[in-house]
Amino acid sequence: MNLKVFFLIFITVFLAELGDKTNITTFLFSTHPEISRVSIFVSATLAFMAASVLSIAAGTLLGNTIPHRIINLITGAIFVLIGLILLISALKGG
Repeated sequence: MNLKVFFLIFITVFLAELGDKTNITTFLFSTHPEISRVSIFVSATLAFMAASVLSIAAGTLLGNTIPHRIINLITGAIFVLIGLILLISALKGG
């Protein structure tokens, strides 16, 4: 395993996950006094692992059929589009 790549991926995903819907949902479950913290941790971890497996499978499939440059352009455009939608929504007061 390449440790440089490992830490790059770890830090990127960790920072991307902070404050997202998954984190907020896990936080909300942990505020409930009758739900075991171990149950929350195991469930959330397994759910994230399952989502990651699907992402890796889809990425592998697409990566084998579509050039990496095109995938980068498409994902970059999607992120810009989402950013513009959020910006417009914020400017409208929504």
